[in-house]
Amino acid sequence: MKKLSLTLFTVTLLVSTVNAAILFDDTFTVAGGGDINFEYNAAGRQFGTAVPLSYNQPEVGFTVTNVGQNAGKANVITGPGQVRYLNLNHNFIESGNFSVEYELTRLNNPNSPYWGSMAIGTDGVYQYPHQGANGLEIRLWNHGYMWVSLNGERILDMQYPELTVSSNRTLKLKLIVSQPDFRGSGDAHIAMFINDKAYPMRIAAGTNIYTITNPGGFTNNYLNFIVAETDANIDNLKVMTLPGNTIATKLFTGDADSGITNSKFYTHSVNLADTADVIINGQTFIGAGTNSMSGSNWELRTANAQPLGNLPIHENYGIYPNVTPASRDILTNVLYSTSYINGGALTLTGLTPGQQYILTLYSMAFDAEGGRRSYIATSDGSAITDIDQDEFGQFSGQLLTCNYIANDNGIFSISTTPITESWGFYAFSNELSPPPSPENFSASQAAYNDKIVLTWDEQQGVSSYSVYRAVTNDSLSASLLDSTISNSYTDSAISLGQYYYYWVKASNSAGTSDFSNSALGFSKSLPPEMPTNIQPVDFNLVTSPLVFTATAFYDPSGFLFTASEWQISDQSDFSDVIWKSGESITENHLTAPASAGVEGTNYWRVRYKNNRKTWSHWSSQTSFILIKTTNTSDKVFADSFNCPGSGDVNNQYAVPGRQTGNSSPLTYRTQGTTESGNSTSNPGQLTLGSNSGCSINESFIKSLNFKIAFEVEPHKFDGTADSFSFCFGKISQDSLAPDSESGAGLVFPANGNFHSFAGETLLNGGSVIPTDKKMDVNVSASVIDFDYGTAVYTVFVNGIPMIQNANYGYIDGEGYGNNYITMFSENNVSSNSTIVDNISVKEIYNAVTVTNWTSDSDSLVDSSKVYTHAVNLNGNDVEINGVTFVGAGALGSSNLPNSSAYCASNSLWQIMSSAGSVNFFDGGEGSAVNISGSSKTLAKDFCWWGSSKAGGNSTAIKLSGLAPFSSNRMTIYTYAFEDSGRESYFSGSAGNIITNVSQNTYGIGNGLILQYNYVASANGTFTLVALPATDLSFHIAAFSSEETAQAVPKLNIDKYVYFGEVPVGNSKTMPLEVRNSGGGNVSGTITGISSAFILTNSYYATALTSDIINVEFTPINDMNYTNVITLSGSGGSAEVKLIGSGIPEPIGIFIIYNLLFIIYYRRKYL
Repeated sequence: MKKLSLTLFTVTLLVSTVNAAILFDDTFTVAGGGDINFEYNAAGRQFGTAVPLSYNQPEVGFTVTNVGQNAGKANVITGPGQVRYLNLNHNFIESGNFSVEYELTRLNNPNSPYWGSMAIGTDGVYQYPHQGANGLEIRLWNHGYMWVSLNGERILDMQYPELTVSSNRTLKLKLIVSQPDFRGSGDAHIAMFINDKAYPMRIAAGTNIYTITNPGGFTNNYLNFIVAETDANIDNLKVMTLPGNTIATKLFTGDADSGITNSKFYTHSVNLADTADVIINGQTFIGAGTNSMSGSNWELRTANAQPLGNLPIHENYGIYPNVTPASRDILTNVLYSTSYINGGALTLTGLTPGQQYILTLYSMAFDAEGGRRSYIATSDGSAITDIDQDEFGQFSGQLLTCNYIANDNGIFSISTTPITESWGFYAFSNELSPPPSPENFSASQAAYNDKIVLTWDEQQGVSSYSVYRAVTNDSLSASLLDSTISNSYTDSAISLGQYYYYWVKASNSAGTSDFSNSALGFSKSLPPEMPTNIQPVDFNLVTSPLVFTATAFYDPSGFLFTASEWQISDQSDFSDVIWKSGESITENHLTAPASAGVEGTNYWRVRYKNNRKTWSHWSSQTSFILIKTTNTSDKVFADSFNCPGSGDVNNQYAVPGRQTGNSSPLTYRTQGTTESGNSTSNPGQLTLGSNSGCSINESFIKSLNFKIAFEVEPHKFDGTADSFSFCFGKISQDSLAPDSESGAGLVFPANGNFHSFAGETLLNGGSVIPTDKKMDVNVSASVIDFDYGTAVYTVFVNGIPMIQNANYGYIDGEGYGNNYITMFSENNVSSNSTIVDNISVKEIYNAVTVTNWTSDSDSLVDSSKVYTHAVNLNGNDVEINGVTFVGAGALGSSNLPNSSAYCASNSLWQIMSSAGSVNFFDGGEGSAVNISGSSKTLAKDFCWWGSSKAGGNSTAIKLSGLAPFSSNRMTIYTYAFEDSGRESYFSGSAGNIITNVSQNTYGIGNGLILQYNYVASANGTFTLVALPATDLSFHIAAFSSEETAQAVPKLNIDKYVYFGEVPVGNSKTMPLEVRNSGGGNVSGTITGISSAFILTNSYYATALTSDIINVEFTPINDMNYTNVITLSGSGGSAEVKLIGSGIPEPIGIFIIYNLLFIIYYRRKYL
């Protein structure tokens, strides 16, 4: 079919699916009774993608119930002069192609001037086009009148006898709308059907009739209803998107391409405007008569919805069409409107509900192409379509076909509305279509021992279904298995476990459908062999992660492995399963997460499934004793590399005390040579050999704000360009070096020149790193998501911010798709190795607050606070609320070397600039106009860094002289130069969420106070970085820092000391490390020590140090030992479990000793 106008082309594109989608369908089915919103959101009442929706009504009028004649309907009772209003709380603008329908049942006052109406396309609730509002309103009167109002204008006022209460108490109204969208980009075309018959929407000269046009379309789509002075029910209110276009046209030249054959099942074949029957290819088109507008189960209607008694008959008009006999004979006479602007509608009745049909209109062109265009609308709710009857040129024939499914009433209507001139009706036929292929066809798989059950969706109008089967997925090789009238079939002629492929076809009197989709089915097979548990075995002491191993899969029938399932329970009978793996693709081994088991005794089992979906029996359960490691709530993962023995990075990775955190323990993916263990050359540390590295086997994507910390000595500072690279945010572990297309790469060369990468892109560096001592590296990162949203990160080495791309940090607009962490020691000329220690990943939290600053009273300055710093940059001393901000002096402009600082008047603070220069500004008394008092003097002079984001304008302030581990709050004072646009990310060396702050938060001339809470480092320092988010840098007028809490000692200790198996009477010693992770001193006593364990009963550790206590275990019996000891004192208290197993003295040694004694005795004395 040709697309004859831009309007039609747009409408057709807006229909995105073949099938209609229900937006809203209210059945009004309830379990009780109440107003119309009673149980509106209950299951079974409303359906669709927009549900549940409630209604508005200004007063109680509409109700619902489940009893009596009004059950399952919305009922309204009105009296004389009463009007009840109702509307839906939703704007239905999901699609420009939609239909709205509902059923209105008038319960009293037959043939009276009382009415009900529905309005669509309105701009809000309680808006009605008959009162002047935008939209379309249909009013149906009890005495048969119908009003149509569009955008405040009544465009139809007609009376129809069949619409009276006496003739039809219930009217089913459907409106069909096609428009591009709700943005006013095209016209709306609207058609109306009542009780499935087309009705005109306008009757006036020169206008469209059955389909009207609303120029510019509807911009909103609220639904409003009114019932006036009559009792009524509303039911089956439905809003749907329209299905795809079901109209098609093609050239018609004669009998051969007419599509007519007597093998089809026709319900109608009519030759209009002629008394003569016409036979084409054996099918008779019955002559309707020269001026007949109806016949057996059909009716042709005119513009005013009455029979077409006044249409002229053009006899012999088509004697010259480009159509050969006998098809020419059905185009000889035509019925058409003399006014050339009236529409028509054809209605078919007596159809089988749910059956699929094809309606064909046979016609020829009166004029040249484009001369006789009409809007075609159908009662099944398809999109309104623009068709040209002259599509194939003057005197050429045309076939217009419409595929549809008959509704529950067995009625179908099609209407034509002229755009240029009226449609000419020559002949039509309606044929029963073969059914479509059955849908949702499926076959059971391993559901039964001796059969396969097939099911599919039931279809109306189908006389039988044929089932086909093959042993390969090829319908050409399928053979007919059986026929059935049901939509299910059971195949019992099968072999155990054999694969079978099935298809089904549907048949009716018109023919047979194509094959359905294929469905694979099979029965159960013999089960695979029951597995046997290998590890852990009964009462093994294990730590997480839990690694299980069982015997390999074996199937006696030769079927393949497809899945395993693992379970853990704290009950030997598995009456309470505490963890399930689900179906795993691993065969005979599995690693369960740390949270899978409970601390103490657990039981585990496994079973296998073959590719016939048959499971083996569960293995016999075996027990194990789980020892859980200590977790810290904000610590995701930490590895101290402190473990016994020696090996690669995975040596003793799960031993208690080595790894901590919610995700621990974790293994590493390795490349080259890695080494860890207390028996190595670098005990308690990770050593990376030449061109070697590793990656933690976890993508840390659970925290969008995280801190990574580690210590490193790259190539032992041999002075070469050999380097250690550390990457995060990587999409995979395929490459350990920063050469992939994602993630951040930090490179620490042994010669001291730090640089970094964004994926494969080298960023500008400039920072110098130490080359003579271990580096303490802290990375803070904040990301929007791990779907390539913006990521921001900063890097501090020994408290100094590193320069990346000319700034103290990097804003990666492309972000990260994952968060794998990798480490790699790159070697070009050196044989030295890199040493890494104490890597950790922690979730970080917000430390920033922002407030408005207008005067001394809201400056947050308070002399009762303990200030360590209070500085007025580029100015003199200023006293506020008893606190003196020491003036740094009029500084002018200073050029600063990278990673250096300008110290104006106090040795306890430094200013650093990534651009190498600092600009100072005397704002004068007219600046900071909305700040008063001494605060105005503090604000007027300030400094800033650089001039553009690209050139590097980030700054850092480093504070020193702080109490180690003390809690502090730094305050920045500034004011707005603009109303927007001057934003920076703030990040601290202590590690917190990187926060975006606008200097212009409170508007031009208004002050701003930024406060940052932090904990001082072990050497009493802290650095705050401002990383610009725009091309405008952040100004700082003054700053202060106050101590909010003194450093306190903090006891940090592992939860377990595990001795393993020790022969009875022998001893084994293990270290208990008591750590002080805070300030001051941790000291106290140890209580609860049992006789099997020997250790000192006191401990002492200064800030950031440990006290190692040796614990000796000597079992006296063959049994498991658990001793809970308690440490209490300064820094808090903690419990530690000492766990060991006593085993019998080896019998072999005793026997050998006695044999040797006997031999010696016999030789000496006998």
